[in-house]
Amino acid sequence: MGRAGLRSSEVGYLTWADCDFGQRLIRVRKKNGWHPKAKKGICKDRDIPMSEDLFLHLLKVCHDTHARPQDYVLEGHKPTSYTKNWREVKKCLAASGLEGYPHAFRHTLASHLSQRGVGLTDTRDIMGHASVTTTQIYTHSSPESSREAIKKLPNLVAGLRQVSASLRGLKGPEKV
Repeated sequence: MGRAGLRSSEVGYLTWADCDFGQRLIRVRKKNGWHPKAKKGICKDRDIPMSEDLFLHLLKVCHDTHARPQDYVLEGHKPTSYTKNWREVKKCLAASGLEGYPHAFRHTLASHLSQRGVGLTDTRDIMGHASVTTTQIYTHSSPESSREAIKKLPNLVAGLRQVSASLRGLKGPEKV
């Protein structure tokens, strides 16, 4: 969930056929009896690039379980419910001494993408949002990313010297 920004139901309905190891993509597609979250009845399929660690993890799990393409990634022959995914994630978080909820993984991914300079449009596409406005709700800056942003500003003193030098070349009423 955290490395691909998948919703809980998307994880539950993810099959091995949705994992394109050649292209290193996770394909979120409508299935019989289920579709990704839709706005106004429109279901948008999307492809999510796999990070290197997610690719290696899924490849190992697939190889270790000898999974078939029609099998679901989490349960094998049947999809897992939103409620079951929620409970399992809560258990894992508690066992790790962390608090949170499954949907927070989506917020975390969006924040990490934003903090690393990924544009809102690309983040929107990865998250499967209909609007960049929704994506903005998910992205959160950090003190580190704010510091890095400030470091990118030009040097104020050098900038003022350049402006001053150019103004010295002006004569008469144009001089400000």
